[in-house]
Order: sequence, then C-alpha cells, then structure tokens
Amino acid sequence: MAQETLIPPNYVRAVILINSMAIPSNVKLTFLSGAIEDHILLPGEEHKYEGEFNKGGESLVDPVTKLEVTASTFTTTEKLVASGIEILRYNISGSITLSPITPVK
Repeated sequence: MAQETLIPPNYVRAVILINSMAIPSNVKLTFLSGAIEDHILLPGEEHKYEGEFNKGGESLVDPVTKLEVTASTFTTTEKLVASGIEILRYNISGSITLSPITPVK
C-alpha cells in the first residue's frame, strides 16, 4: 500500500514573489511532495507560485516548503514556515534580499 502524504495544519499554500531588481531572478521552489519547480522571474515582474497534486481525480494543495532565489552570483535559500494556512509575499531586492511582506490569509 502506498504511503499517503499528509498535509500539516500549518503550511504555505503559495508564494508571491516581486522582482525589484534590474536583472532576472532564478526561482527554485520545493514542495511537500518532493516536487521541484524552476522559474525565471523578470525584472519588475510579480508572480504567484503554488503547487497541487492529483489524488484519484481530486486536486489537493502541495505546500511550498523551500524557496531558493539566484540572481547574478548571489543565492539565498529560505525554508518556509507558516502559522496556519498562508500565502507568503516576498520582495527580491539588493544582493538577493528576500523581504517578507505580511502574509496573505
């Protein structure tokens, strides 16, 4: 019997990133299921990233557990923690500073 992935009561449902830098940022997201997604966020662009997986025809949230952002030669990684079910917003600026913005509930 396959082991089921249980979603914890406190999780990050989605991440909204705003690239305030003048150069593109490479974004790597890791999800609870183990899935990894790579994206490019262009200068001035804002994007919402969220995961889901299909369980027998039903779509379920795949919580975001880790965020890695790289621009030029700078990289920062953040393990995501939530208090409840949250959508986190981050501003990417400077030498890759992830500035959290108040969570969207």
